[in-house]
Amino acid sequence: MKKLIGIAAAAVFGLGIFTTSAKAETVVTTEVLNVRENPTTESQVVGKVLNGHKLDVTNTENGWSQIKLNGKDAFVSTEFTKSIYYVTANVLNVRAEANTNSEILGTLKKDDMIETTNQVQNGWLQFEYNGKTAYVHVPFLTGTAPVIEKQETPAPAQAAAPAKAEAKAPAAQEKPAAKPAVKAAETNTPSGGRELTVEATAYTAHPSENGGTYGGRVLTAMGHDLTANPNMKMIAVDPKVIPLGSKVWVEGYGEAIAGDTGGAIKGNRIDVLVGSDSAANKWGRKSVKVKILK
Repeated sequence: MKKLIGIAAAAVFGLGIFTTSAKAETVVTTEVLNVRENPTTESQVVGKVLNGHKLDVTNTENGWSQIKLNGKDAFVSTEFTKSIYYVTANVLNVRAEANTNSEILGTLKKDDMIETTNQVQNGWLQFEYNGKTAYVHVPFLTGTAPVIEKQETPAPAQAAAPAKAEAKAPAAQEKPAAKPAVKAAETNTPSGGRELTVEATAYTAHPSENGGTYGGRVLTAMGHDLTANPNMKMIAVDPKVIPLGSKVWVEGYGEAIAGDTGGAIKGNRIDVLVGSDSAANKWGRKSVKVKILK
């Protein structure tokens, strides 16, 4: 009987109204999420995905998302996922209702991020804005995260060469050894942006520190490939404190992308990605300042 129910549910899935524009980036929000053969809790479990895993969603309706798992169609409950969108318009009105005649509650700017568990309906997306239920028009959203270009830090100017010493100067007076230069981007606090103090630890791109691999690759919550880029400037955050996709500056680390999450990263805690175990041990655990730049 359960088998027949599952088949019937799969047969009608896709008949509801679903807007495919502005396909969201969808990630798992629970520690382990069951992937089922059909869109019902009585259906067979065909796999599992971990917290932060990015899903390849092809359709969403009636509380279920249809995804691709190992090339096959499968389903997950939307209760344990969230959708992430980015604003493509220079200025986007946030409205109190899903129509262009309703009150404007505020505005969003280009590349701002929206997180929601709601589905797109009739071209509008519902989300929470300053504690209120709000809506934005979907044609001005995308699920593709903006590319943050790495800013080159100008090399420090070299001091002028000292004048040649007099012959009578004592030979023993040698020039002191120069201290290693610290990158300006890591020490100079940038102007602007919201600042907070966090407890920071470090992690590497090793699969054991990232919940395993997906298709042989270590991926962040936003889909960044750490296997290919183990030295990228990346931090893991609590999205309730630092929004995913934000450009940040971390004291002693420099500019980075808030592109990952972690089960132990809650509140004012972050993890900074480093290239080796020795670098992670050297970083240790410390209190640092963070500025959210964008």
